[in-house]
Amino acid sequence: MSEIWTISYLVLWALVLLLAAAVTILARQIGLLHIRMVPSGALTTNSGPDIGGVVPDFQELDIDGVVVALHQESRKRAFLLFHSPGCSSCLDLMPVIRSMFRTERSSLRLILVSVKDDLVENRRFIEQHRLEGIPYIVSPGLRNHLNVYQVPYALLLNEKGVLLAKGLVNNFHHVESLFNAADIRERDFENSTPERANTVAVPPRVSNSPTPLIHSAGN
Repeated sequence: MSEIWTISYLVLWALVLLLAAAVTILARQIGLLHIRMVPSGALTTNSGPDIGGVVPDFQELDIDGVVVALHQESRKRAFLLFHSPGCSSCLDLMPVIRSMFRTERSSLRLILVSVKDDLVENRRFIEQHRLEGIPYIVSPGLRNHLNVYQVPYALLLNEKGVLLAKGLVNNFHHVESLFNAADIRERDFENSTPERANTVAVPPRVSNSPTPLIHSAGN
């Protein structure tokens, strides 16, 4: 009887060692697969202005009452992020936004547009995510002005207000892909004919309140 127990004990240990080896091999293969996977870029949708055209101008009061104009004289690109305080993907993007504002502010205008018309919640959002100093517009109507229907959604413009890239951005890789696409498109613009630069002027949207009377259907 003791020999049977000894054999079963050895067999059990052999199975445990085989299982451990299998788990180790599987974990290694998953790691290699993760390394080889290329991060996906921002999801470009039909929302937003047309790429290659001048984005319609607007003048809005930010949450502190300061006028924010899209087409102000500037030698900087502009990055508009439409978001909502209740959006989990938007929350995940805030460290990226803080880093961009800290490191790229000399060459990039960063504008946050909240589509949720709640000043108290937006001020709490600014405080929680340390967004002080970044132009922060509360305007559900602005999303309609620019045909943006999903968040978090970003628009990246060149110094002349031409839209270079747009799309849904849920993480750092998505934001990075917009800048990569913008760099490629700007090189294409430089090599294009002068006629391509001709655009039609669109009357600017002007708002005298940080909480416009135009509301969208959803947040």
